[in-house]
Amino acid sequence: MKSLMTTKNMKANISSPEKLSLGQYFVCGGVAGFANSFFAAPIEHIRIRMQLQGQFNSKTNFTGSYNAVKSIVRHYGLLSLYRGFVATMMRDILAFAIFFCSYETLKEKAFEQSQGNKNLPTLIAIGSLTGLLLWVPSYPIDVVKTKMQADDLKNPEFKHTSDAVRKIYRNEKLKGFFKGFTP
Repeated sequence: MKSLMTTKNMKANISSPEKLSLGQYFVCGGVAGFANSFFAAPIEHIRIRMQLQGQFNSKTNFTGSYNAVKSIVRHYGLLSLYRGFVATMMRDILAFAIFFCSYETLKEKAFEQSQGNKNLPTLIAIGSLTGLLLWVPSYPIDVVKTKMQADDLKNPEFKHTSDAVRKIYRNEKLKGFFKGFTP
């Protein structure tokens, strides 16, 4: 994606075509998030099922991830692995877009001031701040995704993403979207 943006910049006669704009980093991150969501949705769904087994009167007893996938697909179909996919995609597009944009911007600003001296503590600080910047706006979407993926597959409370958003807001107001965000 970066090479595509660089080529676009070269065609536009931009003086430093390899230096992407904030908007271009945002788009690159969003595209990466979109691609990631196809893998993240079923992986996170299985992880959540594995973590919750035995709780909430759950009768599931998976012996491992492969067993969980096999059992869910057998009983509910292949697409059930993608429960919460739209919320996962929304979260990942937003989070990756923010990550790419903020990380590259902060890194560039920090190393401009230090004449390009890249040191580990600065990179750690930039990565930490970037993580905070991406989670604040994407956390509510992650809550929706998690509630959908933890929902009963046979008789789900949430029919789709917008239904989950409506029900969470109706029952818990805005605080329902930030459960677990702070200690």
